[in-house]
Amino acid sequence: MPVPILNLFNFIKPDLKVVSINSRTEAKLNLCKIISYGKFNSRVNLTEPNQIMQVSLARMSQFHSVQKHKHLPIERSTTGTSEGWLVLKGRFEVEIFDTDHTSVGKFYLKKLDMILTFNGGHSLYATKHNSIICEFKNGPFKGSDSDKIYF
Repeated sequence: MPVPILNLFNFIKPDLKVVSINSRTEAKLNLCKIISYGKFNSRVNLTEPNQIMQVSLARMSQFHSVQKHKHLPIERSTTGTSEGWLVLKGRFEVEIFDTDHTSVGKFYLKKLDMILTFNGGHSLYATKHNSIICEFKNGPFKGSDSDKIYF
């Protein structure tokens, strides 16, 4: 008996898509990266080595492991805050703003999509009830009053 066409689409996954959104006012300044989850090989570094936040995707087969280790207490000095959101459930509308606070555009994130912000500003709006994100950023976070401005 033939398999219905709709069921076949469950097995077809598009490739991983990474879109860089750059500043319109400052040459070569990356505002953010939007990652739409899809097929990829063993490892994809989503950020450049000089970013203050390092993010990668890694595919691991059964029984593959990361050797036990810890990181050395290296003092690091950074300026700015990078922030990311991974959509665990639902859908979100994200608006990205340039360094002069003008809107660059609105983008939509679904389950397993991710956005990494480096410069400029952003807003987030849940478009489905009970949507859930995992938020991450470099720290320490000093609190809203001293760590961010609203515009």
